[in-house]
Amino acid sequence: MFYILTCGSTASVWLSRVLSRHPEIVCFHGLRSIPSDPFAGPSEGSPRDFVRTLCQLHNNAQNEIVFGAIHGFAATEIAPEIIAIDGSLTAMIRHPVTRLNSLFHRVVEVSRGTLPTPSDIFKYDKEAGTHSDDNNRSRSHDYARLFNELCQNVVNEDAFIHANMEASHIFKYERIVADRAYFRDCFETLADGCRRAIRFHPRQPGHPGSVTLECSEQYLDYAFGRGRINRKSTGPGSVSDVFAMWPDAFKSILVENLRHQGGRDAIARYAGFGYELPEAVKSALSQKASLANSGVAAHPANAPAVHNGRLSSAISIDAVVRTLPAAKVQAPGSERSDARLKPLFAVIDAERATHAAQLGEVRGIMARERDAFIARIQELDDVLSAERAMFIH
Repeated sequence: MFYILTCGSTASVWLSRVLSRHPEIVCFHGLRSIPSDPFAGPSEGSPRDFVRTLCQLHNNAQNEIVFGAIHGFAATEIAPEIIAIDGSLTAMIRHPVTRLNSLFHRVVEVSRGTLPTPSDIFKYDKEAGTHSDDNNRSRSHDYARLFNELCQNVVNEDAFIHANMEASHIFKYERIVADRAYFRDCFETLADGCRRAIRFHPRQPGHPGSVTLECSEQYLDYAFGRGRINRKSTGPGSVSDVFAMWPDAFKSILVENLRHQGGRDAIARYAGFGYELPEAVKSALSQKASLANSGVAAHPANAPAVHNGRLSSAISIDAVVRTLPAAKVQAPGSERSDARLKPLFAVIDAERATHAAQLGEVRGIMARERDAFIARIQELDDVLSAERAMFIH
């Protein structure tokens, strides 16, 4: 049993189809539950139930087929459940700039029904910076909020993956879709984890299973004979060209999300995987300055400017960007633990931090209510004292 982490735009559909073409693998894509009725649609489910279903399907297939999935659950949701069965946990990553650009265009395509050009998408932001058209201004705000949500998902998940997973278990999109040898290495990493899970998982009596998970040349020929991975890709492909095309709002949002994940440490983590971020982003983070002060506005001058953390179109970057969890929190004794437990420790620490924050909020509410109650009691006591004094006199 296996799970491949990704929040999208990493050729996950292609990879799930290629893996499912292997005679011993079934890979689901984008599901959060697996219906027992083949005619029933997928519904929301828990990560634990999802992983249990994968194990049950393996049993039903007489231990001769490995079941797994890609894209559907967040890292902190699914990692503990896969680790609990000693399954194979891997991840797909991609350069954050080109990935965010692809994600944003894909979401806009779904909402519009057609795939617009980059200039078509960004024109609303530019017009909102120069005109008083309320519709354009509203569209610009919606795009900024959408981009921030996508940016949070990508940067937050990447931080978890970079900090808590072994490099050999992290697959690079740019290579896996183009390099046969690299694909084979990734497949073997995934297969090794599946074989371990099979040994750990109780086998159905009378069916010992004969899974080998061989990555044959014939299988590789199929994987790399499917043509282009992303047939709907449009616009510039290089990181610098994509980044230069973005509105200043998007650039500022990326900087602020990276800042929440460690700033220069986040840049170093990406660089460790060969993903160099634009110099303007590095400069903004190293100087703790806004992008406007970093001379980053390389696209048309009528795009909304960023000044002191605010857009000229009245979008507050601070209001748009929410506080994100820390990228890495050390758990007691984690340095002595097996590397496979590292993601689990990270999940536990993140949940502990969330619960601590919630507890602090509840305590604050209780303190305010207590103060209000005491003040009310004091007020009533003063009234009674005044009435008593009037009665005596």
